[in-house]
Amino acid sequence: MTQPALPDHDPDLAQLLDASAAALARGDHEHGAEQASLAVERALLAQSPDAVAGRALDLLAAHQWRLGRFEDAAMTARRALTVWERLDDGPRLCATQCLLATAYTEIGLHEEALRQAAAAFDLARRRHLPAEEALALNRLGICHDRLGDPERGERYLGRALARAREQGSDEAALMALNNLAAVAISAYHLLSERGENGEAHAFLSRGLRYAEQALELVLRGGDIYRQTVVRGNLGELHTLLGHYELGEQYVRDTIARAESHGWTAVALRSRYLLGELRAAQGQHAEAVNELQRTLDDLRQHEHTTTRMRVHRALHRCYKTMGRFEQALAHFESYHELELQRLALQSRAQARLMVNRQDVEQTWGDPATQI
Repeated sequence: MTQPALPDHDPDLAQLLDASAAALARGDHEHGAEQASLAVERALLAQSPDAVAGRALDLLAAHQWRLGRFEDAAMTARRALTVWERLDDGPRLCATQCLLATAYTEIGLHEEALRQAAAAFDLARRRHLPAEEALALNRLGICHDRLGDPERGERYLGRALARAREQGSDEAALMALNNLAAVAISAYHLLSERGENGEAHAFLSRGLRYAEQALELVLRGGDIYRQTVVRGNLGELHTLLGHYELGEQYVRDTIARAESHGWTAVALRSRYLLGELRAAQGQHAEAVNELQRTLDDLRQHEHTTTRMRVHRALHRCYKTMGRFEQALAHFESYHELELQRLALQSRAQARLMVNRQDVEQTWGDPATQI
């Protein structure tokens, strides 16, 4: 059965889509999600063309992801994916696969995340879609970082940045730079746990350069969400490098912006960081108070990585304070989450090794560092 044609214009539906897109640009994701949800309902009731429903679903998934509703974003993106597969729309299909990979990563489904990112890369390469190829490389970089391989993640992201600059795309360059900064932070935590302190701090130094370049780019536009995320990464990098005063300025600014807009994931991560900052300054009682409040709020969400970091920070604080029973409890909680994460990583790495090798062969030598 064929879809009936949409009238020359459906002012109500068009208005909803435009309002949702505008809200996405300015970071008003609660309102944008509401408008996109209404657009999805109207498109379905009116039996609008698939492309209209697909656009509405894409907007809704993007808003849900930025609000930290990762499971909702994954389910919505999967609905959009079926639309773009049916229409055989290569660029939209790649973009939605990358969004789905992002959502899967945040809820710990690393196998599915890497599968979607690799599929997007393969499709973009086969259809000669350079912008989408750079987007897929961004997702591959983050996937490999979350799988415990930040060095490989940094290589993919370096390639994504090079492609963005070849294309003259500030937006793509911003995405790559911000992701490179995020990977540097992740690598620092991973390498510090292994005792590889020299390489850990080298990642931080590179990460700070990436984040400073990202801030320069993001301030040219009006995307408040991206500005907030970049500032949050800068706050964490400065804090980890011991620049506590500057780090706290960025962190507090990030918390205020994120909480005022309902960006839960960003706010919780920054509140955790404020606790770490207090601990680094020797204010362990204040750190425990901040971290415990953050942990209580995290119980309502699926942000596993932040929850792990909070447990680890509380373990260190309680141990320093001589409160060993509480320290042990948080160590055990951290260890339990770590075992779950490693199990997911092992399955993903084993099943998707072929995809990884295929991408590696495509790119060859490592990317040049900035």
